[in-house]
Order: sequence, then structure tokens, then C-alpha cells
Amino acid sequence: MFPITHIGPLTIQTSWLIILIGLWLGLSIAEKHSLKRGVEPSIVSNLVFITIIGGLVTARLAYVARYFSTFISDPASIILPNLLTVDASAGLVGGALAALIYANRKKLSFWQFADALTPLLAVLAISIHLANFASGHAYGSPTNVPWAIDLWGDRRHPVQLYELSGAGLTLSILCPSRQ
Repeated sequence: MFPITHIGPLTIQTSWLIILIGLWLGLSIAEKHSLKRGVEPSIVSNLVFITIIGGLVTARLAYVARYFSTFISDPASIILPNLLTVDASAGLVGGALAALIYANRKKLSFWQFADALTPLLAVLAISIHLANFASGHAYGSPTNVPWAIDLWGDRRHPVQLYELSGAGLTLSILCPSRQ
């Protein structure tokens, strides 16, 4: 596992780097495929940006509301960026709500923007499972199969790679390359 990457003097969490690269790559592919779905590429990139901002703000505010007594003594800490102090469920809801509002204002049907975002979501699924593999998260149960990986002092199923394969298959079915 590779939880930390060193690039010169920088120390970066590998999982977040993989997810950011996946987001960039997925957005690039989604923008190329969006014209086939009748959606301008700029609308796709704006939709993703608004979804991310809406999701992060909602996730942070929900976490602060849940643990308000912790933040009351130091209100400035509410705006400090720390991805460990967010409510992921609330972030998903907030991001989805922001996306729906933006799509509604641009007069996109749900299926139109869902089709346009499918490549992005498939690439993000791949990058999330790859990030989990790099960091050692989302590990499988102990096993004796020949392809098991050594993790946390035991031989385990590489479920991250199983899920990565499924996401890759989904991407290849939904967005076949033109050759």
C-alpha cells in the first residue's frame, strides 16, 4: 500500500491525489461525450464545479452542526479546510441538490445530465477503488486464495481490485471507445 506520495518537498496523501486525477480525467471524458447527449461541455464542467462546492459546503456545515459544542469555543475553526471533519452523507445530498438546481436552471432533463455525467461517475468509481487500494481502506476478509494481498497482518481478498474491475467494465460498456 502507498498511503503517502512524496513529490519533491511535498508530501501528499496518495488516495486524494488519485481521486483528483480521476476527477480531472473523468470530467475530460464527460465533456467529450456530452455533445452526443445534447449538452454543452461548459455546462458539464460548471455542473461538476457547482456540485463539488455545494457538496463540500453542505458536508462541512452538517459536521459543524452535529458537533457544534466543539466549534463554539473557536468559531474560526469552522472554515479551516480538513476533509476528515465533514459529513459525507450530507455532502452527497447537498451536492446532488446543487446539481439538480443548476440542471433545472439550464433546462436540462434529469436523464440528459445523468447521461452526460455517466463517464465522469464511472472514472470516479475507478479512482475511488484505486485510492482505497493505495491507502489500504475498504479491505476484504481474510482468505487463502492465490491472488490475496498482504494487508493488516493477514492475507485478504483484494476487494478494491474487484470493485475497480467492475467499474472499468461499466465504463467500457457505457462509453465504448471508437476504433
